[in-house]
Amino acid sequence: MITMRGSMARMFLAVLLAWSASIPASAEEWEVEIVASTPDGAENSLHFGQKPDATDGYDSRYEVRAMLGGDIEASFPHAEWDVLAEHFWRDIKAADQTKSWVFEVNTALSGTETTLKWDPLKLPEGYVVELTDMAQHTVIDMTSQSEHHFSTYGGPRQFTINTKAPDMAVFLKSPSGLEAAWGENNAVIHLIWTDNSEGESGFRLERKVPGEQWTLVALLDANTTAYSDDTLAPLTGGKKNNEVIFLYRVKAYNSLTESEFSNTKPIK
Repeated sequence: MITMRGSMARMFLAVLLAWSASIPASAEEWEVEIVASTPDGAENSLHFGQKPDATDGYDSRYEVRAMLGGDIEASFPHAEWDVLAEHFWRDIKAADQTKSWVFEVNTALSGTETTLKWDPLKLPEGYVVELTDMAQHTVIDMTSQSEHHFSTYGGPRQFTINTKAPDMAVFLKSPSGLEAAWGENNAVIHLIWTDNSEGESGFRLERKVPGEQWTLVALLDANTTAYSDDTLAPLTGGKKNNEVIFLYRVKAYNSLTESEFSNTKPIK
């Protein structure tokens, strides 16, 4: 009879564990592993997430120092924590409706395709979670995709992760009053605008040559109201002839929505 009770208890525990494993991650407590790997088998992993008793800063019980080395390295850089380590393989933050992470991936195998993989089912249900490849300026919906491919050429590649609950969506007002002027040696253009939004993740600045397509110049931080575009070669001919050389525009965005573009500013 005791044996029967023990068997039933073990069976009940097994069913309970299987049921709990199928429950979607809660908004207060969740953790996701990101595995960075190369075709030759080099691999490194990172963990990010939220815990009710964690903070956004350094917690010795949650943050774990990254031991860098080998053919592939992945870490969360946190020099601002002012502890003995500056790179971590685990970064757990306080439970909240909007959080962001920054991590780096570096490989000594130049030109080799690197893959990032994760399990979307481990993400909190109903949240928007986006991975941004800062080198490509591409945004990946981590809740509907499970991997991202890229090639690394010299130095670490930076990524950001932004999470936001659906009820954090806000209407973003478009920036206004975009102005621009030539700077030093006609090789830089200084731009300013008015930030009219609250709740933006940042701004998207675009430029184009008349008759061509708009291209991304920079993704800028929230509350930014000025930028100097120094990606231009000296162009004095068009300026001298009073012809429009470039057009600029800017808009606010977050992980859920984006504003309309500002006024378009021509540069002569």
